[in-house]
Amino acid sequence: MQGNITFELIYEGESHTVSVRRNEYVNLMMLIYDQFADEEFGDCRGMGKCGTCMVQVLNQQQPLSDYGRNETVTLAKMNASNAGVRLSCQLLIDERLNGLRIRVI
Repeated sequence: MQGNITFELIYEGESHTVSVRRNEYVNLMMLIYDQFADEEFGDCRGMGKCGTCMVQVLNQQQPLSDYGRNETVTLAKMNASNAGVRLSCQLLIDERLNGLRIRVI
């Protein structure tokens, strides 16, 4: 579909091509929750405080949205210092996701 954001999502070891409209979901966490995950994913419902929606961007070429305070604190508490690790609740569905490979941790 023209105008869609298309990226690869690796969930539980399986690769999925995802194609969605810009802002079709509030954030990446809601897309993953709706299409792939179970009830234990995204416990804080997008507040950036629980860390249950962690993902790793495997091929980031350009900056994504800035790290917010809650996301920074949560990732530090979880010792999540690997490159590209983000909370999916803090990533908007926009052009910056186009072409990325994202692995749900």
